[in-house]
Amino acid sequence: MRWRTPRIFRSLLAALGVLFAVSVSAEPISSSEDLHKLISGNSLYGRYNGVEFRQYMRDDGVLLVKIKGEEAVLHARWFINDSAQYCEVWPDHSSCFGIGYGDGDRLEVLPQTPAQIESHIYRGAIPLEFEE
Repeated sequence: MRWRTPRIFRSLLAALGVLFAVSVSAEPISSSEDLHKLISGNSLYGRYNGVEFRQYMRDDGVLLVKIKGEEAVLHARWFINDSAQYCEVWPDHSSCFGIGYGDGDRLEVLPQTPAQIESHIYRGAIPLEFEE
């Protein structure tokens, strides 16, 4: 049987590629090298339509995602393409988008999406477990 991303997370993951903040004012990071340096080995945390998440982009291209209230840690692949877009490859879909800097540690998905996304960079591996 082929593993599939749980339905509740498919739209979440596709819409934000798992998860950056939304803004119309941010300029995209235009260098693939700069974006790779920012993302590789670091983590993101925040909320997507009120759902709390944490994700870690390992240096080897493995993506680990934890959604608060879910037991499983989701696994995918990530990479930066030649157009300086952050991309994720899941068993049942893939997506790419531009990333821009927001205020402070905030990152923003470009172009704008209707989802309510708040996402922040965390330097290094964030603990994937949530405190209750």
